[in-house]
Amino acid sequence: MSLFSASNLNLKGIKSILLFCFLYSYVSWSQSEEPSMYHNHAIDMMRENIKFLATTEEYTNNTTFLEIAEKLPKTFDRHNIKNYETTLKYIADELELSEATIKKYYSPFHFTKEMANMHHVATHALADIYFTAENYKQAIAFYNKAMFTHAPTGTSGTTINKDFLRIEFDVSEAHFKLKNYDMAVLHLLHNLMNQQSLGDHVTKTLKEYEPYIDAVVFLPKLEAMLKTIQKGEGYNLKYNFSGKTIQFSPFVESPSSCRATILSSDFYKSLMKNAVSKKTASAPPSSKTIKPIKKLASFKIDDNIFHHTNAINDFIKAVLIIGNTETFSKDDTYQTTAISLITHLENDTFNEALKELEYIVNEAFSIKASIKTLDEKQKKAVENIRHFALHYKLDIIMANKEYPMALGAIQYVKSVEGFAFVSDNKKDIETDKEDLLFTEAYAYNGFATSEFGLINMLGALINCDNYETEINTMMMDVATALGKERVVKFLMQLETNVADNQADEITLTSAPFNVKVPNIKELNKVQIKSKIQTSTIWKGFMD
Repeated sequence: MSLFSASNLNLKGIKSILLFCFLYSYVSWSQSEEPSMYHNHAIDMMRENIKFLATTEEYTNNTTFLEIAEKLPKTFDRHNIKNYETTLKYIADELELSEATIKKYYSPFHFTKEMANMHHVATHALADIYFTAENYKQAIAFYNKAMFTHAPTGTSGTTINKDFLRIEFDVSEAHFKLKNYDMAVLHLLHNLMNQQSLGDHVTKTLKEYEPYIDAVVFLPKLEAMLKTIQKGEGYNLKYNFSGKTIQFSPFVESPSSCRATILSSDFYKSLMKNAVSKKTASAPPSSKTIKPIKKLASFKIDDNIFHHTNAINDFIKAVLIIGNTETFSKDDTYQTTAISLITHLENDTFNEALKELEYIVNEAFSIKASIKTLDEKQKKAVENIRHFALHYKLDIIMANKEYPMALGAIQYVKSVEGFAFVSDNKKDIETDKEDLLFTEAYAYNGFATSEFGLINMLGALINCDNYETEINTMMMDVATALGKERVVKFLMQLETNVADNQADEITLTSAPFNVKVPNIKELNKVQIKSKIQTSTIWKGFMD
């Protein structure tokens, strides 16, 4: 009778057999880790193409190529390909393959459909071979060549993008193995900026790499880099990092959308928090003591720079209330920050209080926990502390014309719970939202001469009656720079949609750009279209 017959198996026996099978399969897999080879199937089609081309009239007199074809194995796979490094180098860099030959033998139902990608497949395969052999410098060189010298062609955009995403991951890991941690992070950021990427995996890996970089040193270099992102060759973008020009291929993303992605990312927020914490931790202790609320002076700030100018006293009172809670009364860094904020106000240098405001912003979630311990009157007094700190920080950044950083701060106000403006007065909330949308439009005007900047400005125009003239002027500046053909195409593709949930959100789409903005005035679709079609840009380019 079989050991596995029903009469011989009880529940315990089944569990034992299943556990044995699992452990056996696990051990077998772990002891035979597969060599890295992204194009495991394409390398064999490349072999078939080599064999085929050796029979054609175009290569009759190419003795080197014929010798290579003669020595090919019956198949290429991830295990034996490493033995044909010389062959791969010849195909990658020396084989001359004309467009006429490719077209002549092309068939969508035949291995010849991949003939045009032979240079890329050979180059990418070499990179994978070097990576598996832990020759990371060579691997990086050939990965870059596979992306930019011998880029894949003739396949779908999605397929090419997946190829590039994998290359960026491998380049990042190779740099990490070489302890080039800045470069390892940058290549992960390439994938983060690519909206088709596996975002969760990128975010997780960035979190693993972050402890290896110095946030204080890396953050300013990253922010400087973001300002330099621009169009490169073909669909590529490029930027300057520490004096070195680096290119990447983020699929259909624009420079401005790439900046916005980084500045709104968890990685950037964490980097800012770590940089601030490190700086404040190394700051010398202050001998001052925090002023009590009753001695608070009537401070003023420059209303040409700052929104919420009338709220500065409310903000400082809130800072002091939090400073007297059990948690923050014992926190030397918070106490020093509060004193420094007040000193800036006394000295009329509040526009230099960026470090202190950043600290309040980055401590937001700890502050939120302390608010819960206050009585109702105090809770009311501090409810906007985080919003004011972030808005004042944003205004300083805007005054310094650091527009990419400003967009990151705006995304924080929009998306992170606890940063929205709170008021019993609906009109005050509307005004705050208008101010924020106008600031965002102004930031896009400052650095994003693109359709992405234009669509965000339109979102602001629909909502901001108080800034209509200014936004129309900015949009015309961008439209003039883009040219009539691009602007007309953008406007022709523009679609609007008012969300069903109480009409509180508007979606603007002009492929490939898609943005969501609040519907502050609760306009319907007809009213939204009217706003767009009576704008200066519409009249200037469509009428």
